[in-house]
Amino acid sequence: MNAEFQIENGVLLKYLSEDAEDVIIPDGVSEVGEYAFAGHEEIKSVTVPEGVMRISQNAFWGCSSMMRITLPSTLIVISRFAFWDCGSLEELTVPENVRSIGGSAFRGCDMLRRIDLPKKLERIGESCFSDCVCLKEVELPEGITSLRRRVFSDCRSLKSIRLPDTVTSLDDYVFESCVSLENVQLPESLLSIGRHCFYGCVKLKEITVPDSVISIGSSAFYNTALTESGDSDLVILGRGILVLCRSRESSVTLPPEVRVIGERAFAYCDELEELTVSEGTAEICSNAFERCRSLKRVKLPQSLRSIGDRIFEDCVSLESVTLPDGLVRIGSDIFYGTPLVTDTAAEPMIVNGKYLLRYTGETEELTVADGITVIAGGAFSGSRAVNITLPEGLKTVGTGAFKWCRDLSCVNIPASVTGIGDEAFISSDALSAHIYKGIRMVGEQAFRSGSSLTFDGGSVQFTVILKNDLIDPRSTAELELWKFVQREDEGSFLAIEEQDYMLPAAISLFERSEIYSGYVREHIREAVCLAVDRADDKLLERVLSFDILDASVCEECIGYAIGLDRLEQQVTLMRYSQENFGTDRDRQLRERFTL
Repeated sequence: MNAEFQIENGVLLKYLSEDAEDVIIPDGVSEVGEYAFAGHEEIKSVTVPEGVMRISQNAFWGCSSMMRITLPSTLIVISRFAFWDCGSLEELTVPENVRSIGGSAFRGCDMLRRIDLPKKLERIGESCFSDCVCLKEVELPEGITSLRRRVFSDCRSLKSIRLPDTVTSLDDYVFESCVSLENVQLPESLLSIGRHCFYGCVKLKEITVPDSVISIGSSAFYNTALTESGDSDLVILGRGILVLCRSRESSVTLPPEVRVIGERAFAYCDELEELTVSEGTAEICSNAFERCRSLKRVKLPQSLRSIGDRIFEDCVSLESVTLPDGLVRIGSDIFYGTPLVTDTAAEPMIVNGKYLLRYTGETEELTVADGITVIAGGAFSGSRAVNITLPEGLKTVGTGAFKWCRDLSCVNIPASVTGIGDEAFISSDALSAHIYKGIRMVGEQAFRSGSSLTFDGGSVQFTVILKNDLIDPRSTAELELWKFVQREDEGSFLAIEEQDYMLPAAISLFERSEIYSGYVREHIREAVCLAVDRADDKLLERVLSFDILDASVCEECIGYAIGLDRLEQQVTLMRYSQENFGTDRDRQLRERFTL
């Protein structure tokens, strides 16, 4: 055994020497473990041998004198913080088989001037190259679909970059404070640009935002030549996205080409008193008119479909706003800090007879009025309601609409609802919700773990108890469950891979195909026990109606019911045993299990 290294089962756990400048890791290692070389400021070079597949998090953190490292062709993963603060590392070639580089992996590598990335690379974590102040060039491979938060922030020497055609999103702060950045080539595949994405890129004078981009976050181009100079009072990018108003006029009329008013586009326009938004504008993003303290009147077009959160926040002079009739989404607290709303909403605040903006009443039984089509974001946040009745004709439930409604136990989502926003029911611990399958969109974490969701397709329905929040991007089973609810095909069913979700679905679709009936046959014991566990008599009766339960499995399930003290289900199973397996078997069961 090499005395310089602590190695167990192929994992290099710890480098033990404190004086060697050039380190050669011995053969037989498959993984460089967490913190294995962390803090060894004396090391100047490292050779990693063939066979190593992973460099774990913080493996070389703080090796501030390391100028060179040779990586093997067998390497697949570089974990988060792997080379954080390796301030002397100048160049690096990442091997061709590497698929993933974790967050902050090269953060603070001050002297890193060049890094060659492999063509097979699929994921670069957030802040991966943040604070690499000497990085001048990097070529991103085809296959990267997203540049995550702060991945190149404060790369002060980076002059140009071309994004591959596979990139669809730029997260927040991706190129923030890249003060030398002059040229960026955005692909036609790009859909979104995050907040502060190019903030402080003072040399960025020109950029072509493709028509494919549908959203640009607040201050995405703030403190760049794009927004700090120019003749026009309105900065419009891409296909009609207004990102900034520089006008000092008291009255502004937007041109018809404006399709989206971006986040904080008019924020702090102190002189603005009157605004006319022309027909053609479909969306106003969050905080669009924040602190326009002189703004009195706003005319909104009938083309408008979506309004973000707090769009008129602290518009203290606001006198009148008429919301158009075609809205399908309304964010939270759109009139926050204006004379149009009071601090309390003991009675529902309803606009146009169809938009419910706010209610903070104390009632436990709540019936939302007929005619309401949109419940705004956060509308019932903190309400004490236990049972809620939503009206037929309701189309959308906004983001966080029932957040912090901890007592909410039952809600029926009408078939007319097409969308439920993020975290709509996230705070309800033991919610029972009935959902029709016509819903096209359910936001992230709309329902929390432990919720009982009944998906109703009309002819068939099934109920699941969520193991994780719906829909949590980190929870594969819940994502696949929702895909199945949308498609209801055999391929999406098999992709769920979570028995507690697959069984209720397969039971409801038993007669439809061999895929479903075969799954129930294969897991018949679990199917019966699931019904017993829930004390769900209807589900149990349906499973038993398939007549695929044999005597020995039936006996096991009776024992399971007794163990859970489910008397009614125990009786049902013993009756089934008597009817299907004869009186002798029933006598034996009665002798074994005393009612």
